[in-house]
Order: sequence, then structure tokens, then C-alpha cells
Amino acid sequence: MHKAMTATVKRDLSLSALVFLIGAGLYLGALKIPPPMFDPLGSAAVPKAIAIGLIVLAGLLVVQSALGARRRPVAPPIQAEAPDEVSQNVDTAGSDPWAAVAAVLVPVVYILSIQYGLFDFAIGSSLFVFVYGFVFMPVPRRSLVLWLIPVSLLFGVGLTLIYTQLFTIDLPLDALISLGLSL
Repeated sequence: MHKAMTATVKRDLSLSALVFLIGAGLYLGALKIPPPMFDPLGSAAVPKAIAIGLIVLAGLLVVQSALGARRRPVAPPIQAEAPDEVSQNVDTAGSDPWAAVAAVLVPVVYILSIQYGLFDFAIGSSLFVFVYGFVFMPVPRRSLVLWLIPVSLLFGVGLTLIYTQLFTIDLPLDALISLGLSL
């Protein structure tokens, strides 16, 4: 009962191995984080949870490949009487290579700006949410941009409060402290 591996199965197994290695590396790195005062929660809890999630997803992909769940042919979609607006827009929209570049570049700039102290976590996260929201907004409209400003500030400051006050994670907060705000 030896079956030759299809390209899809090889790709799935390679992807699961890569995801497993990333999860294992993240978990080993999280073990090196010193324990906080409140042992179950703290700086290492989030990386450990993400690492375990990655390892579980890698395992599920292996099981899916072993059971052959992806090898079944997919039925073609049922053609509707009249095409709807969404399918017309998808056909004419095309792809935007600059959006793909922004999808990679914006998170890299965000992480490096916080790592090297250009912004603290709250300001950097607010700018990240604003820029990502603006770049991936279907059509930049003034009303949406005006809503994006408070939402991005809420995300940046809210995540900072949750991480520092609830999970007791130390974050770079130099800019907030220089403004006279302390958490």
C-alpha cells in the first residue's frame, strides 16, 4: 500500500515541518525568559501559547495530509443566473503588487522602529494600525480615515494597558513617560 507522494502532500509536509520548527524555536526562546512575579501569566505566557498553537497547527496539517483530505477534487461552484457585484468587482480588480510589498514592509518597519527605540509600543502600534488600515482600505475616504484615527489610538494605548497592567509585560514606553504619562 505504498503510494507515491503527490506534490501537494510534499508541500503540506514541508510547510508543517517549517511551522513546527518555528513553534519549537519560539517555545525554546520563551523558556529563556525569566519568570515574572505571577508565574502563570507574564512575559513568557504569550510566546508559549503562540508556540503551542503553531505546533498544534503543524500536527493538524500532517494529519490532514495523512488522511488525504486535500486530495479530493473540489466541485466547481454553481453558476448563478446573473453575476453579482462581488464577482464582477473581483474579476476587474486585479492585483496590487504595492499592497503585497506593504503587507511585508509595514510590519518589518514597525518591529524595527520599536526594537531600536524610534517609537515606544503605544505610539508604534497606533501608527502600525493606522498605516495598515489606510493601505488596505478599499477606497480612501475621508470619513473612514477619520474613524481610523481613534481606532488606531485605541488599539495602541489599549494594547499597552492590557500588556503592562494585566499581563505585567515590560514594554518600551519611553515616549509616554517623556510626555508625563505613567502606567
